[in-house]
Amino acid sequence: MRTKILSLFILLISFSSLFAIDNDKPLFEQKPVQSLVQDYAQFLSANEDQKLQQKLNQLSNETSTQILFVSVNNLFGYDKNDYATRLGEAWGVGGKEDNGIVILVLPKSGRTKGQIAIQVGYGIEGIVPDIVAKRIVENEVIPNFRNGKNYRGIDAAVNVITDLSKGKFTADKYLKRNGGKNKGNWAPFISFLFFAIIFGFMRFRGARQYSIGHNVPFWIAMGMMSSGTRGGGFSNFSSGGGSFGSSGGFGGFGGGSFGGGGAGGSW
Repeated sequence: MRTKILSLFILLISFSSLFAIDNDKPLFEQKPVQSLVQDYAQFLSANEDQKLQQKLNQLSNETSTQILFVSVNNLFGYDKNDYATRLGEAWGVGGKEDNGIVILVLPKSGRTKGQIAIQVGYGIEGIVPDIVAKRIVENEVIPNFRNGKNYRGIDAAVNVITDLSKGKFTADKYLKRNGGKNKGNWAPFISFLFFAIIFGFMRFRGARQYSIGHNVPFWIAMGMMSSGTRGGGFSNFSSGGGSFGSSGGFGGFGGGSFGGGGAGGSW
């Protein structure tokens, strides 16, 4: 009896959430609804909605990792990953550690493919890197979706993220177990190497011109350039850090800083 009452209560909350949103604009432009499951496209049954809600609440309480599941009927022209990132930031998904995750689904409709995106907050990228998010989408989610097993796909993704959050296995172990090894992201290194070469070339050319113009040995000019004796230019270059995003606004959440990486797919 209690189970039936609880199911009815959750169903009423779901319907109230549906009527509370404005279907003419994206969710990230609207006031957040205080629930970890926002099934606006009715992708799950009422019972599945309830089970997922309980599982996500338990994960949040035990690890502070917060997963927001959202299904929508319209991406309003946004890329699925961009939409999920904006939603995570605007609604403040995650705690102070920015350990929030957004799982976004646009159900398949007619000949239009369904879309799935998993976006990860800055604070949990080390535990669930982009390559792992991609593997979760490809191995756990899409195969189930293609077989019409919507809840099983979402549940499988949540189970992997839960085990990673609790340290039951690492990202590398998950990748090895699922047919691949985490080779890492070489993009930051390549970018650094590129700018280092450009920076070195400009210093070399500047020192050479300075040596000729001021009649000093080239090696002395290089030393002057490296020590910053010659003011301005690259010697004063500095880079700033920090993340962006909202800080709160979704019930008990207080994060919202997302890297914009994550992964997506279609079926």
